[in-house]
Amino acid sequence: MKLKFPRQTKYAPVLAEWVHAHRSEIAAGHEIDLVFAERTGFVRKTARIMIGEDTDTFETDWKWAPSTFPAPLKALAQTLRIEGMVGTFAAKYHDGRITIQKVEPNFTRYFPPMPEG
Repeated sequence: MKLKFPRQTKYAPVLAEWVHAHRSEIAAGHEIDLVFAERTGFVRKTARIMIGEDTDTFETDWKWAPSTFPAPLKALAQTLRIEGMVGTFAAKYHDGRITIQKVEPNFTRYFPPMPEG
């Protein structure tokens, strides 16, 4: 499914700093964690985030209603796009923490579902 990047998000400053600081680790495919100061949103929701050249939308394997896609993961997708990090990223939002790992170097349209947990 295609989702639009957020217009504004409270997560943007923290994510921008975090992605910029860990850019080389993310690009190398390492699993990286960011802990937010508060526990908010969904617990243990996973999604593949596919960033291409589109400046308005990104693709995901999210299987539920678009309105239920976690805001921190949407902000993460936008941050990756702003940083020019094209590709597919396995992302998990759990207990106030984001975990990300680049899984494919190039953008493609179909990916098998990512296991929960």
